[in-house]
Order: sequence, then C-alpha cells, then structure tokens
Amino acid sequence: MLSITCITFVKFLSFYVTVHAVHSSIAFFLHMSYTELYFPSCVPTDTGQATKGGFFMIQDIAPHTYHNEYKPVAPDENSIILAYENGKSFFRKEDSSDVITLPRFRELEDKAADLYENYIYLFSIDEERFYLIPDLDTALLPGYGFYENRELRYVQPQYLSFAVITGYQLWFWYRNRRFCGCCGQPMIHDKKERMMYCPSCGRQEYPVLMPAVIVGITNGDKIICSKYEGRSFKQYALIAGFAEIGETIEETVHREVMEEVGLKVKNLRYYKSQPWSFSGTLLFGFFCDIDGDDTLTVDHEELSIAQWFERDKIIGQDTDSSLTNEMMMAFAAGKEPK
Repeated sequence: MLSITCITFVKFLSFYVTVHAVHSSIAFFLHMSYTELYFPSCVPTDTGQATKGGFFMIQDIAPHTYHNEYKPVAPDENSIILAYENGKSFFRKEDSSDVITLPRFRELEDKAADLYENYIYLFSIDEERFYLIPDLDTALLPGYGFYENRELRYVQPQYLSFAVITGYQLWFWYRNRRFCGCCGQPMIHDKKERMMYCPSCGRQEYPVLMPAVIVGITNGDKIICSKYEGRSFKQYALIAGFAEIGETIEETVHREVMEEVGLKVKNLRYYKSQPWSFSGTLLFGFFCDIDGDDTLTVDHEELSIAQWFERDKIIGQDTDSSLTNEMMMAFAAGKEPK
C-alpha cells in the first residue's frame, strides 16, 4: 500500500513540475513577445538609446526619403492626389487587405478641365510628388473613399501612410487659413515659401506646430502607464502634454507630470522626437526618474487610469507607429537611456 501511495505521489509531483514548467514558458514567451521577440534587433547605442531595427514609427519610411522643401512645381500624370474631410483621408483599401492606393492625376484627365492649373504642392517622397486639389469632387474618383485617420496607423505601404497623414496636417492648416485673422480678407498662397499672405493688411501665416512631451516616468524596473479619459483611443500610453508659452520643453515635463499624476521627477533623459500629424504635434520623448514618494495622485479629468507597471507586465499598443509605444517597449526590453 505504501509503495502504491509513493508511486502515485511521484507521478503527481512529476505532473505538477511539468505543468509549472509549461506555465513558466508561456509567461516567458508572452513577455518576450513584447520585448526581444517584438523588437529583435534593438540594441543600445553609446547613449543607451535603442536603435532602429525593430522600432518602426510612422515616419520611419526608409529606404524612401521624405522631401518637405517647398518647391511648387507643376504636377504630371503620375503625381499623387491627396484629399480629406474632418478626421478622414481619401484612399482605396481592399476589405481583405491593409494595402492602400492613392489616386493620380491621370485618373482625372478626362474629368477636370483645369486639373493642371488648380493645385497645391505639398511635398515629395523620393520622386513622387503629392498635391491637394482645391474643391475636388471626389465622386469623380470611384473606388476610393474616406476612412478614419486612425486607420493610417495600420495600413501599408508605410511611406504612403506617412504621406497621407502628413498631408492631412497641411490640409488642415490651409483650410483654416483661407481668411486673414486680422482683417478678414481672403489669404493668398506665397510663391516662394509655404506661407499664406494677406494682400490687404500684409499679415503672414506659417504652418503651426504644437510641441508636446511624452514622458516615461521610471522607478527602478517600474514605469507609469496610463489611459486617456474621454477619448476614443483606449490603449495604454505614457504621460503626455503640450508645452505652454514661456516654458522650456524640460519644464513642460515637470509640469505635466505634476499635473497628471502628482509626482516630482529628476534625471531627465531625452530619447527622441516624432512628428505626429494626427494631432498636428511635434513630440519630444523623455525618460525620467521619480524624485521622492511614488504615490500617484491622478487627474481623472485627463486620465481614466494611471498605475505602475513592472517591465514584464507592460501592455503594448496594437501598432508600433507611435513614439509612446516605442518608449514603452524600449523600457520593457531594458533599452531605455540610463
């Protein structure tokens, strides 16, 4: 009887060890899928910053090259047309595919009489030029449609995704500068630079950038992740906020952290920047250390939740297009600047 009991116990112990090992392997894989497996070629530079190789934010379009020099040359039949509505961009997307295509001037040659006279040059990527057509009737381009801008975080090819959302920022600026803010007269396009000019009072308007910070607040192997309050984007992110007039970008970090989670921070380390045309923002990413008590006092008008996460518990976003997600994953992999 004793022998049977011992054999049963040994079998149970063997089963427990096997299950425990499988569970540990699964947990390890889940963590790895967000760190080394998710970004397999991320390595620290001499500054401690993760290099590109696994991080592909929306502006990382190599081997393509973005040219934003203002050179309002005339379009040709292969030039690309960009069109927009509020919060939406115009392209073709197959239901079963994430690949998008954009309309070209040749598709309108038999439909728009002043096609090659009525345009606004935006920028080029490699040798491809991108334009707006004022008052374009998009019904002339069947097969294309307006899609929510957030879809551009997931579609391919990435250089076209970047082109479309960058064009949206310029379209938004042009649309809101049709009339002078001083005298109310119509503005005209300058021919030498990207600027709107009022011939009545002489006011000049240049494209607007809104600087903001993304902040990875760390405490050893922990970082604060949060979710925004009252927004459609429901995934975890880092503390963020816009710079105010009269402050440095470093002072913005200190103020935003105190306002949103009630903490003092020190040892700011610049990570990198990102143009984020979804909100017309130029983002500056920083890591910093907590300075004192780590108790969070969350501003629930800005954040629905904020909490400390261990490196192996960080929940990444469902796309790697943003600076926020890259910083979260860099920390998860231990690649943040020290």
